[in-house]
Amino acid sequence: MMICVGTTGHTIAASALGALLDRSLVQMAEASADARTYDRRTIHTVSDIWDNNTFPLFRALGARTS
Repeated sequence: MMICVGTTGHTIAASALGALLDRSLVQMAEASADARTYDRRTIHTVSDIWDNNTFPLFRALGARTS
């Protein structure tokens, strides 16, 4: 669980969000690296998570805390 406080909290949240996005891209790259072992379910699941949650995450990241 991450607790954000002020500007430092937003910086921490942005770093965590970036790390999650980086990990998701790695997961999708690994799942699609070879056409013979293409993992459609993993790609769908990871991309669906970002598709459904990106706007709320960025809205919360940009919210004023004071």
